[in-house]
Amino acid sequence: MPEGRYKGGFNTTGKYLSRYFGDTDDAESAKEILVREGQPLTGIDVKLLKSATVSGTVSTPVDGPIYELDYQGSFDVVAFRQDPDTAEFELAGVARPETGDFTISDLSPGTYRFEFRAPYPGFYRAVFSGGASSLEDAEDVVITEGQQLRLPAVLMDSLSGDWRNFCDTTLMRISTTPPRVGETISTSGGMWVPFSDAKERRLECNLENASYTYRWSIVGQDQYETERVFAETTAPSVTVPPEALGKHIRVNVIGENPDYDFGTFTSDTTTDVTAPALTPRADSPKVAKQTSTLGVKTKAKKKRKVEFAVAVKSNKKAASGQVAVYRGTQKVKTVKLKKSGKATVKLSKQPKGSQTYTIRYLGSAKTKPAAKNVRVRTKK
Repeated sequence: MPEGRYKGGFNTTGKYLSRYFGDTDDAESAKEILVREGQPLTGIDVKLLKSATVSGTVSTPVDGPIYELDYQGSFDVVAFRQDPDTAEFELAGVARPETGDFTISDLSPGTYRFEFRAPYPGFYRAVFSGGASSLEDAEDVVITEGQQLRLPAVLMDSLSGDWRNFCDTTLMRISTTPPRVGETISTSGGMWVPFSDAKERRLECNLENASYTYRWSIVGQDQYETERVFAETTAPSVTVPPEALGKHIRVNVIGENPDYDFGTFTSDTTTDVTAPALTPRADSPKVAKQTSTLGVKTKAKKKRKVEFAVAVKSNKKAASGQVAVYRGTQKVKTVKLKKSGKATVKLSKQPKGSQTYTIRYLGSAKTKPAAKNVRVRTKK
């Protein structure tokens, strides 16, 4: 070996623990060995220690009896070992089991404390060895070389102390696709359903006292655009407003139930909101098909009086309806046709000079309208 200072040891796996010069399990704390050229080194011995193993079971309270977890990665078991020099507890190992049973291997002899982290953050408190609520108050567990230690069963502490908090609100997707402006859009409504292990036990949620609020929002084409609430209802439906045209709608249901914790759920967005469907009005008149023939005779009288004799026929028969007389763009009089299809329109105090009048037959349900222009010079 080249001359210099070295740290060394034996790195093993399985039955024995890795050890380093200076009788330590920490490579950084290993004793330095000075190597000089041509000088033999002897008496550098390392005693290997058998590794210890800790195992146990973590459970949750569901409807009274202990129910073992069966969700992969749902909780952690963390081992802390006390440093003999500082008396501080330092991380020594972590187990993330697939079931309620756990094992932590390759542990050195020493004093330990264990933390059992909540399987569902927000529903369970972390528990420490001895049932303590903090690492400082945890019970010491002394582990000897090669020991196979099984810890007492650990029962996680529910935040509410009641399995019923495993019930939460859920919501199906918005049902109307694609939504139209002015139409009613709806969801299947909120409901309280069991979470995870409560569901596995086929436990039912109490719905008698549940109430729901539905908060409806307009979401732009760009998913990062600000979402704007346009309605808040107690029923799972709402009318699509005009301002939602070309955008999307999303609903957030907020559930309240005195038997459970507060719950909320947000749906996916709808497809693009489209324009309202065009439907014919019920009172729209039928389109007239018959043509009309309009005849007009004019007579100018003294004192600026004008008289029009009007006759309207449809398919050679007398037409029904009204006739309007315009002077320029101004309507000056409207009269109703007689059964004979004729009418006389008398106007007084007309402007002096030559004037253009338009005689308009306004049509009927069967007959199309017609018009004729006439020019009249009034008399003094």
